[in-house]
Amino acid sequence: LSFFLLFEIYLRIFDLSSLRGLSETYSENRKNLEGRAFGEKFYTDQYGFRVPNKNFSYVEKNKNIILIGDSFVFGPGVNEEITFSGKLRKERNKFNVYNSARPGDQINDYYFQIKYFVENFSESRFLIFINFDDINFFKKDKDNVVENIRNIKIINKINNYLRSRLYSYVWLVGILTDPSKRYYENVNIKFKDEKLFERFAIEIEKINNFLEEEKIENIFFIIPYNYQIRQNCKKTDFIPQRKLSKFFIERKINYYDFTEVFCKKSKDNNLYINFDPTHLSPEGHQVIFDYIKKL
Repeated sequence: LSFFLLFEIYLRIFDLSSLRGLSETYSENRKNLEGRAFGEKFYTDQYGFRVPNKNFSYVEKNKNIILIGDSFVFGPGVNEEITFSGKLRKERNKFNVYNSARPGDQINDYYFQIKYFVENFSESRFLIFINFDDINFFKKDKDNVVENIRNIKIINKINNYLRSRLYSYVWLVGILTDPSKRYYENVNIKFKDEKLFERFAIEIEKINNFLEEEKIENIFFIIPYNYQIRQNCKKTDFIPQRKLSKFFIERKINYYDFTEVFCKKSKDNNLYINFDPTHLSPEGHQVIFDYIKKL
């Protein structure tokens, strides 16, 4: 027992692991909430969007910058003020910065979020972050052994309990199953499927067409997977990036691919949360912020 406790402390002190999970209350009520995501405390506002503190308020006369995405943009495991949305909020203090991303959101949700803002908020610009995981919406993994085991109710409960409390459990699972590699290989197969990618691309084009019709400024972002930037970015062939970039260029859609800068910065920094496929560390959030602050 003493060895286990020492190992748990060791992992925490030297940042060799991190917690997972999201407060159960978040699925029941996302508005005006105080909870924890990956062990880090978070707050949401009256809309259910992440904010720095429970008393946070917006300035009605300000113009708006809207961040669209999933849990990657929400920023679990990182203090709000050092996420790229929190940093942008400080940098652009004459704007309202809305981090509208919610864990569990997928590409089909983005259109309705954007439409809501266009209909209810004036003078907005949109920063839209595309996560490769979004393609999973179009095909469920019925043959994925690991996911099928995790979806067994009792195992799912045990897994959620342990990963939200024990750094050593997350470390062990990370070492044994390599989630970053496993998740990337899963989406990479789907990006090779032309029919799936076409359905994915249609959702992006639907968003872009709507914003063009409304004459609203926007930009899409491509974010690499953790697994892709291993070994100086020589682990994969970057099929998702190549297909998305080709699509954006052909449709003349404004976009930016973070892959190259992530490859450069990853040589000296751990840009992702330990053993996590997509969620950023403070250093990763800094890389995103360094670019979007110039927009």
